[in-house]
Amino acid sequence: TRVASTSSALAMTTETSIDVMAEFGILEPHEVAQLLKLRHSTILDLSRRGVLPAFKIGKHWRYRRADLEEWMVRQRGVA
Repeated sequence: TRVASTSSALAMTTETSIDVMAEFGILEPHEVAQLLKLRHSTILDLSRRGVLPAFKIGKHWRYRRADLEEWMVRQRGVA
C-alpha cells in the first residue's frame, strides 16, 4: 500500500505541475518542437545559443508560449 500511496502522490504532483505549466503558458522542449515543426535536438541547440526565448528550471529548458509567439512574429519581419 505504501507503493500505491507514493504513486498516487506522484501522479497528483505531476498532474498539478502540468496544470500550473499550462495555466502560465509554459512549454517543454518537445512541445516547442511540435509547434515549430523542428527536431527536439534543434530546439535545445537554439535554446543554448540564445536564439529562442527560453529559460531554465534547474537543468530543464522551459518556454513561455507568449515569448515564442512574439519571437515568431519578429522572425517573419527578418526573412
